[in-house]
Amino acid sequence: MKKFLVAAALAAVPMAAPAATYNISLDGLTEFYMSETLEKIGGSDVDTYNFTASSPVKISGIAIVGVGSNSGMDLDATAITINGASYAYGEQTTKGALAYGNVTAPDIPTTTAFSIILDASLAAKSTSYALAFDVAPVPVPAAGGMLGLALVGGAAVAMRKRKSETA
Repeated sequence: MKKFLVAAALAAVPMAAPAATYNISLDGLTEFYMSETLEKIGGSDVDTYNFTASSPVKISGIAIVGVGSNSGMDLDATAITINGASYAYGEQTTKGALAYGNVTAPDIPTTTAFSIILDASLAAKSTSYALAFDVAPVPVPAAGGMLGLALVGGAAVAMRKRKSETA
């Protein structure tokens, strides 16, 4: 009977949830949106987003909206890191035990890779969040120079051809 009770107790204990890591390509995207819940199952309650692009992009309008319980204490306990800088949920609104907060981060002017990490390991209960931002390609300055060089080269070839026809 003792072995049965120990086995039943172990089965009732939730197992540690692995940290979620999302590797996302920004190629071809103009915006990104994700909604997720950081479950309080035990273990690591961390979501990591690794974004990459094959050519430079500008990231603007980064916004994270969080919903937690415990009158905002869970949102206060959630650590947010965007491209290595730390942020916290601000402008919280509480309705009973629920709390809503948001994070607005500065734009990332030029990048081919960045990350966003949400860590609710210290929160007492699960928190939910929505993450959104806009993606725009960054024009490469050398492209203008290459276009100008191609036009000058084309004009030189046309002039040489015209001279050889008249001679």
